[in-house]
Amino acid sequence: MLLDTEALSKGEIVERFRRELDPQAGVLAPIGSHAVLAADGLARVLDEDGEPSGAEAACIDPEGTIATRVGVVIGCADGALLATADGDDVTLEAIAYPDGAERATSFANREGRPTAAALAGDRGIWLLDTRERSWTLLPAPAPLVQVTAVDDDAEHVLALAADGRVLVLDGSGAQLAATEPLVDASQPGVALIADQQRAYLAAPAEQRLVEIDFADGARIARTFETPTEPAFTALTGR
Repeated sequence: MLLDTEALSKGEIVERFRRELDPQAGVLAPIGSHAVLAADGLARVLDEDGEPSGAEAACIDPEGTIATRVGVVIGCADGALLATADGDDVTLEAIAYPDGAERATSFANREGRPTAAALAGDRGIWLLDTRERSWTLLPAPAPLVQVTAVDDDAEHVLALAADGRVLVLDGSGAQLAATEPLVDASQPGVALIADQQRAYLAAPAEQRLVEIDFADGARIARTFETPTEPAFTALTGR
């Protein structure tokens, strides 16, 4: 289902179109007034009414999507598919993985930045630079469950380790700092979100939200105790 974001900004829910798919069989990602539907081995650009608009590209086993400053990314078995818009024209471009690489299944970054991070199986961390159309594989300093790219001048990458620590890495994968264990990382709803200066860790089971100054030795800046589980977390107002 594709919703009208202009209507959402006014507090209204307006459905543009809906497609019936098997559960977990595809990805639908908005771009401008269009959308990209990846399913059945093929990604298609759809217009605002949900009709094919011409552009197509192969995408086997689509999983994971993110919007960057450059365009919209959809994860495919052999790499990423980047959709870019120029007015009403949407172009699809494949960014292939290096040979023998583990695929990414989810992406995260500081909202709107061109570089996104993803786990590379248990081997490391992917950085996808959508400006350069390139992948970089970083070593994982510990077993990880989440990563996100700050994409600042210092090329910070943040990671949530399986033991509940938040790790601060540089653009080569070297560990710069780490917190103490803060969360049961195996619980559903745990989320690590970054903005330009701080990171926010939502800990539903612990009923708290932790603010971390990642550039200051992973210092805990503030802790917010919540009356209920912070099961859904989003960054707004930046």
